[in-house]
Amino acid sequence: MSQILKDLYYGNISPCEKSFDRNSEYGNELKIVSETEEKLLTLLNEAEKELFQTFRMHTET
Repeated sequence: MSQILKDLYYGNISPCEKSFDRNSEYGNELKIVSETEEKLLTLLNEAEKELFQTFRMHTET
């Protein structure tokens, strides 16, 4: 129990994080989005990456 409290205090875990089954439909879709984002970032120059990161910040929920 004390380790959990230490982890919370030092920010190693966040109580607002939600877990999910990586083999679920949500998990599979999240993997596709993540892989696609990585591929996209390799195609962008620095200015385009900054623009994409700004867009991403404003669309995350």
